[in-house]
Amino acid sequence: GAMCKRPARKPSEAPQPKISEAPLMPTKPGVLTIQLEGDNIPFLGRGAPVFYRGVQVGLVRNKQLNGGGNPQLSVAIDEKFRWAVRENSRFWVLPATAVSLGQNGFKLDIAGINALVEGGIAFDHFGTEAEAAGNDSRFVLSPTEALARANGRAFKVTFEDGRGLLAGQTQVCLAGVPVGIVESVEPLTSGPLAQATIRLQPEYEALASSNAEFTLVKPRISLSGVSGLDTLFSGVYIAVESGSGGPAPESFTGRSISDEEWKALQAEKQGLQLVLKSDQIPSIAKGAPVFYRGVVVGTVLGKYLDSEQNPAMRIVIKPEFRGAVSANSRFWRVPATAVRAGPGVLEIDIEGVEALLKGGVAFDVFGPRGDVANAETEFVLFDDEQTARAESAPIHIRFDNGRGLVAGQSQLRYLGVPVGMVEDVRPVDGQVHVTARLDNGYEFLRREGSIFSVVRPNISLRGRRLRR
Repeated sequence: GAMCKRPARKPSEAPQPKISEAPLMPTKPGVLTIQLEGDNIPFLGRGAPVFYRGVQVGLVRNKQLNGGGNPQLSVAIDEKFRWAVRENSRFWVLPATAVSLGQNGFKLDIAGINALVEGGIAFDHFGTEAEAAGNDSRFVLSPTEALARANGRAFKVTFEDGRGLLAGQTQVCLAGVPVGIVESVEPLTSGPLAQATIRLQPEYEALASSNAEFTLVKPRISLSGVSGLDTLFSGVYIAVESGSGGPAPESFTGRSISDEEWKALQAEKQGLQLVLKSDQIPSIAKGAPVFYRGVVVGTVLGKYLDSEQNPAMRIVIKPEFRGAVSANSRFWRVPATAVRAGPGVLEIDIEGVEALLKGGVAFDVFGPRGDVANAETEFVLFDDEQTARAESAPIHIRFDNGRGLVAGQSQLRYLGVPVGMVEDVRPVDGQVHVTARLDNGYEFLRREGSIFSVVRPNISLRGRRLRR
């Protein structure tokens, strides 16, 4: 048979390219249709599930570009759940890999196996419940739940060192609880200076009032190990401390510190601050530990001169250990080189290697415990534990020759047993004046007629003997 040829087209009759749209999934009467828009909506397409508080209530009907060139999802909510969509509902993406570690191993953080494979959408309303949403209502689709929850007013915080800040991931926390998120990060120079745009959850917006403080807290990694494992796993976070309640500014100046420094700052604000006084404050550094029976319960804040130009040291006790400090507690210095000879081997006379490097302060109560100490209570800082234990009123003794007596080292002994400690030795008018204290239970040695003698070792070629 003859072959049929199709007549050739004229150039003007060439077919025009045409953008075809996939037909919408059919909907039943009564189904609520809404539109979700976002700057970027990856992977989500037709059939993706929509969840309300863990229950699948709808699905994505279609995905297309809106007039502004941004992706838009048409979502159908089942008739019996349309009441759940409110005018103030917030929508966010559930990624396909949204799994979290539960107490008994891994668990799905989303409902339905479909969402595990292709991702999904979740929504809820936060705060006061608004009116039910109508057909074709438009909502913003947030990339994460944290961004969806933080829909308060935007404000900016500048950090001198903004390394570690991540848009959409770095959380803002109040006492460890997430209350907001970093929406975007903008570097201000070629260095680490950065400006973060932050939004708080509506119920926490009042935190960002005048004088509010924002601190970028980072894990500290050093040769001695890692501090703040929670920070290491979760990344940096921004700690917020409420302002004075005045007008809310548009921008704040933040600070960047390690989590170790942050904990010290919190202890300083919340703990019990005490003042230790001494004729001469030892070389104990700021940040050195304060011990109570071997447990680190506080830290040294620093040294200063009081109004009378006498040296003093300020310490802070952590809130949970406030009850350990009594009005009659005795404080003493733990030197950085406090090493003593134990039975057969050298042993550290302090708790923890940190004090070996920095030195520290220790305290305890010898005898009946007094009332709990109040803030700003002043204590004497003794040179060592033995001097601190000798808690009686001082005894003043005069000797014609005080050779060999050393404050803080020479003991008072009774029948060969240590019962006190020499606190001070000084020459006065050709004599040596000694100040000493007796240990608890040896006050009877203070009575009239007691004789105090200096016992010195006498070393000669014939050997060693004791003489007075």
